Amino acid sequence: RRAPGLLFRHLCMPGVREKGTCGDGDERVLSGGIDGGVASGMAGIEKGGETMEKHDRIAGGFYGLLIGDALGVPYEFYQANQLPAYEKIDMMPPAGFKKSYPQVEAGTWSDDGAQALCLLDSLLSRKGFSLDSFSDMLLAWYEEGAWAVGNKVFDVGVQTARAFHGYKSGLTGREC
Repeated sequence: RRAPGLLFRHLCMPGVREKGTCGDGDERVLSGGIDGGVASGMAGIEKGGETMEKHDRIAGGFYGLLIGDALGVPYEFYQANQLPAYEKIDMMPPAGFKKSYPQVEAGTWSDDGAQALCLLDSLLSRKGFSLDSFSDMLLAWYEEGAWAVGNKVFDVGVQTARAFHGYKSGLTGREC
């Protein structure tokens, strides 16, 4: 499993791509994908005279989640009074602002986005929630960088790391 790269090139909707770049012939839509079996046949909803299908709403939600997450990465852990003015907040922080993660490219989502993609992958592949599947995918993210941009995990919370250690040591996902 290889995670998608930079957000705007690699998260190609409709259909979340598990690996490669869109159009390079090396991608696989996740088990049915957002535009496949899970959401197919769902009735649309009317909005302003246009029909918005369920898979479009799901895709839009994930776009929003990942873009918002990527937007926040450079500013993570700063106090509100230490941030640039609102109108200067961007994927590329203004000159002179020290990014939280200097080695992380602009447009990279964090552990939050990667873990949300792990959940999406698990839900689609299992056609419902499976704690074992979700736990395995989270561990693959932690150890292999699955669903992390460039397969690089650059931040893991202390409690999350402890849970992964417990899971690898034989505890169930529920026990962690």
